[in-house]
Amino acid sequence: MRRRPFATFAALCAIAGVSLMLSACGRVVSVDPLVSGMPASAQHWDGAYVGMIDDERRGPFPMLLRLTARADGAYDFTIHTRGFTKDIFQGAGALDLAGRGEARIADLGAGLAVAQTRCEMAMAIDTSMAAEARTMNDMMEAARRFGAASKNEPHSNYLGPFVYAFLRGGPARPQTILGISGVDDVKEAAQGTGVDVDKWEGGAGDGVLVGSGLVFESDDIHIASHGQPGSAQPFFARLAHKLFATAEVKNSITWTRVAPEKLTALHFAERYPPPGQVGGWCNLFAAVPKDK
Repeated sequence: MRRRPFATFAALCAIAGVSLMLSACGRVVSVDPLVSGMPASAQHWDGAYVGMIDDERRGPFPMLLRLTARADGAYDFTIHTRGFTKDIFQGAGALDLAGRGEARIADLGAGLAVAQTRCEMAMAIDTSMAAEARTMNDMMEAARRFGAASKNEPHSNYLGPFVYAFLRGGPARPQTILGISGVDDVKEAAQGTGVDVDKWEGGAGDGVLVGSGLVFESDDIHIASHGQPGSAQPFFARLAHKLFATAEVKNSITWTRVAPEKLTALHFAERYPPPGQVGGWCNLFAAVPKDK
């Protein structure tokens, strides 16, 4: 990626739809919830999943994702980890609560789906980054106040824009695409659908845009639909087919569902963010000057 992340580890938001450690990519985001009015996935996604990504310098980063179905058809989720190179099912002590959020999964046909997510992730800091930690906390608090004052609906317990991930396969072993290598595929999928596509070039690091509970960075690809609820479905379906049609699917991760009995030996920390870490938005890549 083009910049170093604001963390000694970078976190992945799984079905949450955000990657901070994959190849250079843009998150597909919106201010309004574009999945509203689309047919909900008939699959039962609640349960636990394990997945892993590799960092060139620090090695594998295993994660455990837990989804819980809500009465409104959406899912609450949490993300747990022991850190780089540390097996989820080995080792003493509780797993860190590294992320939390919500997802609404819509069916796109042909075994494809799109997940609309909002979430927050914890990022590790060291003693030399006290000023950055205070700044991040101030930004989060300011965004919460903006969000509380907003008249937009629906309200969410989580900050940031709606971030979209694309899914292939059922809950037993879903493959998710978490970012787009370029904006051209998005623009092509949007043609004739009434979906507008924009890419903010303000830059990350020194130029983060904050307001109304949202934060964007320069890799984000913004979409908006001015049609009736559900009218964005053709756009999402076209884009999902395009992304999964290539021989080498980029910016993706495959998850394996965990049998419930395998979770009984695990312990889960409840504190968020974990000690020595600071909370941020799921799509946040770098919120500190580029020399950090």
